[in-house]
Amino acid sequence: MYEWENAFNQTILERGKKYANGNRVKIVSTDYKTTSAVVRGSQQYNVSVRLTKAGGFAGGSCDCPYAMDHRRCKHMAAVLYKSEQTRGSLERAMTRLEALNAEPENNSFFRELGYLLLDFLPIMIDGDAEKLVLAVLRTVISRPCITENMTADIRRLCVAILVRTAQKSTAKYKSIRDELLSMASEADTPEGVGFILRTAFSALPEEKTYDAFADTLINRIPDSLNPIDALEILGHLYKPEMVKRAYERLMNHCRETGTTDQLIKDIKDQLSDSYWFNCSLALTLKEFTPEDEWPEVYAEILSAGDMCSEKYAFMFLENDYDRLMDSIEQYDTYGYNFEKYEKELKKALPGRALVYRVSIAERALATAKNKRDYREAVKLLKKSSSYPDGKEMVAAAAKFWRENNPKKTSLLEALDRARL
Repeated sequence: MYEWENAFNQTILERGKKYANGNRVKIVSTDYKTTSAVVRGSQQYNVSVRLTKAGGFAGGSCDCPYAMDHRRCKHMAAVLYKSEQTRGSLERAMTRLEALNAEPENNSFFRELGYLLLDFLPIMIDGDAEKLVLAVLRTVISRPCITENMTADIRRLCVAILVRTAQKSTAKYKSIRDELLSMASEADTPEGVGFILRTAFSALPEEKTYDAFADTLINRIPDSLNPIDALEILGHLYKPEMVKRAYERLMNHCRETGTTDQLIKDIKDQLSDSYWFNCSLALTLKEFTPEDEWPEVYAEILSAGDMCSEKYAFMFLENDYDRLMDSIEQYDTYGYNFEKYEKELKKALPGRALVYRVSIAERALATAKNKRDYREAVKLLKKSSSYPDGKEMVAAAAKFWRENNPKKTSLLEALDRARL
């Protein structure tokens, strides 16, 4: 029995518990002394209840007719029961988290951690949200081996919860910021530092906070991070103006400590040996390479390893449209990377871009197996009409496919439907 139950009669308690169990209570905010909520009864009521330090009932308000007569209503009891249920859920979640963390060989650890957050999310209230999420973050960075693939979904859930919680008050925002800064300073591995910093940059996007985390990133060099690790963390962020400031801090650090030569060597080794190209590393290398030597270095790092999406992005950043188009024609069979840069390629190289756009459609037509495939392929073909001279090339391609496939009714119907 809870201490506050002594303030209500048995009938009110039973009805309040029924409301709480029937998902009729939505808690808006709580600090474990005062809880505000919305209760759906015969209509929607706004409720606020207060407890003493010992857990006794200290007072409450509700805009229902019963409470307006200065009586303690079932809606107040419902909110209190819902709060107790949520606290119980938090305790169970924390117990499960401890059990998971006690199993270092558990291969499904990160998947189960995601399930824990998803299960708890619908009944979470603000105080619980902060406590559980910060515990989850500390648990993740304590693991010996973590990767972006393992933690992406967990970070997404944590960010969503922290954003909502941090918006409640300046004090709450500062509390979360300080906790994340502490974790970023204490994490033992580059992966752990990166996980916390990416979470922080996403959850607390204000510029002054971003600068604090960027400083933390730099301060972890060289005890737990080397400049290469730091650059790779920056490469996963998606606020260019913020990344630039953190990037400048890193460059200044290298200049002040006389480590630029070693950084250049490390970057070249990384870019030549790594399967995955990294834009941040390449941009840093350009920063420290004499202008007259850059074309040779640029060609060298692009030719090392296999083609990947970051290499396409780097060529685009360098405005190297000819080389970008060459690479797309050679490697991008289905046009996934072409579509990212089509707008610029259409302006810079309209003829080549048009030929490639039509070739994508013709590959789709050649592999189509049913009506839906043909309709999608013809849509791709018609999209080429927006290019200069595109209508003529599309018409010629449509004519070719009609004449050479007179018995493929699905193809002919798709062309008729598109008026080609």
